[in-house]
Amino acid sequence: MSLKPRLVVVDHSTETADVLQAVFAPRGVTVERHRGLSRRSGAPRDAEVFVLDDETIDFNALPTTAADLPANRVVLGTPHPAVNETANYLPKPFQYEELIRVVETLLAERELNKSVAPERRAA
Repeated sequence: MSLKPRLVVVDHSTETADVLQAVFAPRGVTVERHRGLSRRSGAPRDAEVFVLDDETIDFNALPTTAADLPANRVVLGTPHPAVNETANYLPKPFQYEELIRVVETLLAERELNKSVAPERRAA
């Protein structure tokens, strides 16, 4: 049984989530929106891609290592040392076409990694 890929948007505004919903829901991707990123916010940590608006991130409350942060993330705004190691950045103002391309790339990479993983186990 294959689960739908999930895209989580963490943003105070609904606009980015609405655009991504319109683009990716017809492709079978579940798009969820959360207002903040914290252990209490209910934002899942196992989604395929996270889109994080830098204005919603409390950098002082983040985990101390990048491994504790959601993987496959796109940060909208200014790079910050706390999340700089593995994040993709789109400086504001950004074009939605750019964001869509980055999300498509991350989803494709996750799908590729899923299909390669069983072969590695068999070897």
